[in-house]
Amino acid sequence: MKLKALKVRPRKPFQTSPCLAEMGLLLECWSKVNVDDPRCAMTARALADCMAKPVRFAQ
Repeated sequence: MKLKALKVRPRKPFQTSPCLAEMGLLLECWSKVNVDDPRCAMTARALADCMAKPVRFAQ
């Protein structure tokens, strides 16, 4: 039995999430205090600003 040449797709480079740090800080703040606590407002604003930016992935 003979196999014909196989094609292998190139690996996609690993892409990090652009707002991962801001999300982590917000979840950490929420775990320490109440979700509606005003002390987390600045962190939530930073996450919202990060998510509002358009994301361009490298090709």
